[in-house]
Amino acid sequence: RVLVAWRGAGGRLGVVHVSGSLREFTDPLGALLASPVVSAASDITARLTALSESVDLAEMAARSGIRDNLPEPRLVILGDFPHGYGTEDAARIVHLADHGPAVGTSLIIVGDSAGAAADPGVAVLERIAQQVPTSGVLTVSDPWTRNDWILTPDRLPDHPLHRASVL
Repeated sequence: RVLVAWRGAGGRLGVVHVSGSLREFTDPLGALLASPVVSAASDITARLTALSESVDLAEMAARSGIRDNLPEPRLVILGDFPHGYGTEDAARIVHLADHGPAVGTSLIIVGDSAGAAADPGVAVLERIAQQVPTSGVLTVSDPWTRNDWILTPDRLPDHPLHRASVL
């Protein structure tokens, strides 16, 4: 829904998913990808570092009053979290979650918070992240519009042709 709301949303989606579990979602959305999907654990740190640096530069530009060169809003989906991510990666994700929304970078983290007790970075993310159920209804505070709205998770159709038409 977020991607549909953006006009000309090409290049505004970033995806990390080492297991390939999001392939049915990412393959049809290839034209919207800002860069290739990260599918190797060894590439996660480089992508998160690049995103963090981009957010930092955008923040500096905004503070300096240079608004013409701010990046377009983007959505980054981090799948399989925390599996395949290092401790430094969790710290970068916390940084992105904290600083990204102010410059139009939003995160969706898909994963399991069971490792939160063992990793302080994961524990911080579990504490600050809004938990979205896979079913049911949730009231969500949208950081872009500053409005509350009701989220009812959609399910993609099972049939591949129907799924492709939705995506």
